[in-house]
Amino acid sequence: MTNAIAYWAMFAVGLAGYFGMPWFVVLFGAAILTLIAVMEQLRYRPQLAAIGRTDLLHTTAMASASNGLLASTAAYGVGLVVRIVF
Repeated sequence: MTNAIAYWAMFAVGLAGYFGMPWFVVLFGAAILTLIAVMEQLRYRPQLAAIGRTDLLHTTAMASASNGLLASTAAYGVGLVVRIVF
């Protein structure tokens, strides 16, 4: 289910780029992708607590935020390029 939400979020941000919506739509897409990734990472909290490495969750959350922003920006950029080409 979360994969479908992530794909639809990417598609929506791409459409926003295609239709020329403001750039801050990228931030909404990045927030959705980051929340999905962090919720997936929380499933591993018990295993990380067992080995004493819960500090990794903060690092992976930051990595997820940057990946979400990059993916959302790329989708928006693709939408802009498609609008210009077609």
